Amino acid sequence: MKNMLKRVVGMLMITALLASILANSGQTAQAATSNLSDLGLKWDLKKNKSVICKTTWGKNIRLKMSAKLTKYKVTDANKAGYKKLTFTVKFKHMEKLTKSQVNKILRYYLKTGNTGGSLYYVVADYDSGMCLEEKNDKNVTVKSKWKWGKKQNFYGSGKYRSSYVHYRNGRCEVSVVYPEDYSGLCIGFGAYNGSAATKADEAFEEGKKSFGKTSHYKKGKTNSHWMKVSQ
Repeated sequence: MKNMLKRVVGMLMITALLASILANSGQTAQAATSNLSDLGLKWDLKKNKSVICKTTWGKNIRLKMSAKLTKYKVTDANKAGYKKLTFTVKFKHMEKLTKSQVNKILRYYLKTGNTGGSLYYVVADYDSGMCLEEKNDKNVTVKSKWKWGKKQNFYGSGKYRSSYVHYRNGRCEVSVVYPEDYSGLCIGFGAYNGSAATKADEAFEEGKKSFGKTSHYKKGKTNSHWMKVSQ
């Protein structure tokens, strides 16, 4: 009976050890996937420099768009011990849509309710890859305001003789307040790799998933541009 108990205890210890190893391995893998530095992203976003991404229109039409980071400034915030970052992202669709492309987009819109052609900016944590737009444990607050340029109507032909409004350019004004000793603040800009946000994309925006879990990353690892905010 004693030998049996020793064997049972021994097996339980081995099982516990294996569980611990697997758990630690999972945490390590998760950390590697979450950390922005391990994702192979483009860290080429700079002040007053344009970058180019490709956004998805309709089902699979890929067209270039540009973004430029302007009015970038870091100052002392009104709150003691905090810094304030302000910047504006200006974007522009670089390629004109052909009549054939418009028809395909309208056909897709009638089926799904989405036209595509979307872009995004993001304020995220370097180590976790988590979005900081919502309430977070880094004590970072973000406010933004989108402004659109002149709208343009696109008209289809034949049975797709309907239209939709398209903005060829616009900008987003962003304000970020963060602790002065926080060194993980990052800015990213990119374009959608699909016509609409996925559940993982929405979870990222809500601060529930890391950037490495999104379609922004999984379907276009180099279709975004990043910079780490220096103090």
